Amino acid sequence: MPWVQKLLDGYVESCPFHGMGCRNKASYVFLGVRGKVLDRTYFAHRMQALRRNMGLPESTTPHALRHSFATHLFLEGADIRVIQELLGHENLSTTQIYTHLDHKSIIDNYMGFHPQTVKKNSSA
Repeated sequence: MPWVQKLLDGYVESCPFHGMGCRNKASYVFLGVRGKVLDRTYFAHRMQALRRNMGLPESTTPHALRHSFATHLFLEGADIRVIQELLGHENLSTTQIYTHLDHKSIIDNYMGFHPQTVKKNSSA
């Protein structure tokens, strides 16, 4: 998606902390108001405030959003290696945790691809 890279490049170019090391923190896209890296604690507190303000369940966490992101990509057909890159996982086995299959997906795939069920489904 070249347009995403273009947007990110534009953001980095306009970074108000350019002289304060924004470019040196190349692996971080967003920085805090003082130009520092936003850590897990920051996101956990922001998510807690959003949950409270919006009446969301306690299970709505940054990790749950990350898990949902990966799972939706996988269920819509994204390549597991692409998901691995997007999540920044070094090992594919770590990514596979995020791509659990629900029972419906397993049954749908079985019914759609197993030779015995395909014959029965096409003759009906």
